[in-house]
Amino acid sequence: VVSGADGVEHTQRRFSLDAVRAEKVFLCYAVNGQPLPVKHGYPLRIVAEEAFGDQWLKYVLKLEVA
Repeated sequence: VVSGADGVEHTQRRFSLDAVRAEKVFLCYAVNGQPLPVKHGYPLRIVAEEAFGDQWLKYVLKLEVA
C-alpha cells in the first residue's frame, strides 16, 4: 500500500507483490537525469507500468507491505 498526497487530498494505491517483484511498479526520484520536479511528485512518485498515469501516485509519504 502506497500513501501519498495527490494535490490536497491524501490517497492510497495498492499494487500486487507480483507486479513489484516483476519490476513493473517502482519509485521514481528523477526524470531525464534531473531530480523529479515538484509538479511531478518530488521527492518520490510511484510509476506502475501496467496502469494509466492517473493511477500513479505523486508525493509518496509512506510505503507499507501487507
